Amino acid sequence: MQQMQPPLSAYFGTTSTNDLVLMTANTRRVTVSSAGRVGIGTGSPSAILDVSGSVSSTIDIGGLGVAYFLKSGGLVSTIGPLSSIAVFYKASSAMLAGAGFYTTSDKRIKTNIEPIDESVGDSILDLSPVQYLYKSHGDDVKLQIGYIAQDAIKLGLGSIVNFTDRAGLDVEDESVDLRDIIFSMDYSEVCVLLHVAIRNQAKKIAELEAKLNSILK
Repeated sequence: MQQMQPPLSAYFGTTSTNDLVLMTANTRRVTVSSAGRVGIGTGSPSAILDVSGSVSSTIDIGGLGVAYFLKSGGLVSTIGPLSSIAVFYKASSAMLAGAGFYTTSDKRIKTNIEPIDESVGDSILDLSPVQYLYKSHGDDVKLQIGYIAQDAIKLGLGSIVNFTDRAGLDVEDESVDLRDIIFSMDYSEVCVLLHVAIRNQAKKIAELEAKLNSILK
């Protein structure tokens, strides 16, 4: 460690091309390579931060930051910001899992608040649930359930579909597909539209009950 002359601060490290190593119990724990890469559990970090071993982390994005994840065989990351969404997860047709994800929903940070057109409740009910396998998965993987993004677009429900660059993706349905663009569903917004549909049905039921009661009187 060297003490620099004011107004500079002290610094801790090496002045040569040697790595900086932190050890406990005579075992290498953290390595800072001469290239500036940090390795935890590895003495040869291959990225800016290279962790070998199990990791437990808490990420509080709150709509203000971007978090990145890397998994073997594909990129799992947030790549925002994208037009109307704060965070987007790209999982290379795989699954991103976690203990819980929370969406900031405080009125104080929102603007242009308007009720949703009730007619979309009818459209969301026309969207067919399906089961499927990803082409990249083998037959030993369990069936997935969900919706087809192209079906949502054709029903005028483009607000629940996200569009992301994917080089090499061809057009199969010329009426809706976009070359080099992959579609993904925002299931959190699907739930909101289903809520609209349920409210519409609840109103109709209440009206029918009122008519029935008037007849029985």
